[in-house]
Amino acid sequence: MGKPPPTPSSRHRSNRNPKRQHDRAPIAVGVGRGAAEQAVSETRGSEAKRYQTQPPTLAQPQSPTDRWTAAFLIFAIAGTPLAILPARFEMYDTAPKLAVAYLSAALLLWFPGRWWCGVAGLRRNRYGYAFYALLIVGMASLVISAAMSSNASLSFAGTVWRRLGAGSQVIVLFIAGVIAAYVFLYRQAAKTLMLGMEAAAGITSLYAILQYCGLDPLIPRSFYTFGSSAAVRPPATLTQATYFATFLLPAILIAAGFRLSETRPLWKRIHELILLVSLAALFLSGTRSALLGLGVALCALAYFERGRLRNRRVLLRAGYAFLACAVAASFFLLTPAARPTRARMAQWAADRTGGPRLLVWRDSVSLIWQHPLV
Repeated sequence: MGKPPPTPSSRHRSNRNPKRQHDRAPIAVGVGRGAAEQAVSETRGSEAKRYQTQPPTLAQPQSPTDRWTAAFLIFAIAGTPLAILPARFEMYDTAPKLAVAYLSAALLLWFPGRWWCGVAGLRRNRYGYAFYALLIVGMASLVISAAMSSNASLSFAGTVWRRLGAGSQVIVLFIAGVIAAYVFLYRQAAKTLMLGMEAAAGITSLYAILQYCGLDPLIPRSFYTFGSSAAVRPPATLTQATYFATFLLPAILIAAGFRLSETRPLWKRIHELILLVSLAALFLSGTRSALLGLGVALCALAYFERGRLRNRRVLLRAGYAFLACAVAASFFLLTPAARPTRARMAQWAADRTGGPRLLVWRDSVSLIWQHPLV
């Protein structure tokens, strides 16, 4: 039996079907391509819109080649407060700290490709754009004010005691901008930098406690003993107790935050040790403004951790820790070793108005009003 011959109607259908398929194929491809292009464009538009309206997000994990930038930034963050060479310079802390800050800025400028992408990405966001705009305005104000001052060289270089002129302040602002760009690119870099600052705080706190106990192989004790009552205010490596206490405030919050979020027992104990040592050094510095700032910081920490504090067990632990610190401080004030601290508290009682600092703030308001930009 052979295949039956095709009828006219079947020949017509066989000729018509290929033609129909041939005509439809380009149309289907064209519609699919157009839909795909439209979907991609809509996706890109929505992503761009979301990128411009939401706060800046953090990018991919850090690559091994960027550890050099992290090392430079840690060198600036931790090395600057620790730098001290009393046997080499008359201003034993100013020159080493300036050297560390300027060297860090030079290294960052030598390798701009490691962090400039973060600046370019962060400034496309309105928050990052505002941040860098404020940095640029601050730098411009410093340079213009120094150039228009009656003593431009003194304004740029600063006094012999601090050397915190316009040049040094511009370097500090530049490093702050690089830190923001680098953390924008690599999320885990934020934890690394904060750990570096916490470690520096722990080292300086131990040194300050030794200074209070009379064990200081670097700086004469007379440099930080004040008044006839021999009130001792240990400055560690930052020359002045107020500077030291101000440096400790963010480090204490960093240590407390890491203690709350850490899950490994060993690191929990390390953060607890640094936290306790830093609190003790802050108390021994005798700085009222820092103690007030610590109270405000603890209130802010309790607010942000209010979800955790709803747990009764956590709340009881926090209360026990606060009571333990209060009892330890009270017991210390009753011992003979607290005589310098009691002398400092007597100075507080004698100077309830805050000393000349409030007068400087009062006069600064009128000065800023007269010269808002330069």
